Amino acid sequence: MAIESAYKILFIVSLIILAFAIVCMIIKAIIGPKAADRLISINAVSSLVVCVLAILAFYLQEKFILDVCLIYVLIGFFAVMVLTSTFINAYRKKTKDKKEEGGKDGVD
Repeated sequence: MAIESAYKILFIVSLIILAFAIVCMIIKAIIGPKAADRLISINAVSSLVVCVLAILAFYLQEKFILDVCLIYVLIGFFAVMVLTSTFINAYRKKTKDKKEEGGKDGVD
């Protein structure tokens, strides 16, 4: 009985700490000065949510939550890949436009 209550306290404390970390990462994503900072913060939130789901699966003794966890990991991975691709393309377009502007001014 004592070990079960110790595990219960451990799970609850872990969930509280992870919830605090998620809130901190969301704040960082909102105030992050660059797009890369925001992307990393959102990726960290995704990872922390996966940890919360895994802890809840053990706490509630429900195995289907682990399936949800795996699906969430895949969705988070694909979202980061799409956003990274979008940011890279926007950066390349911006640098290409700057090079073209610089070339036109130097021709005279």
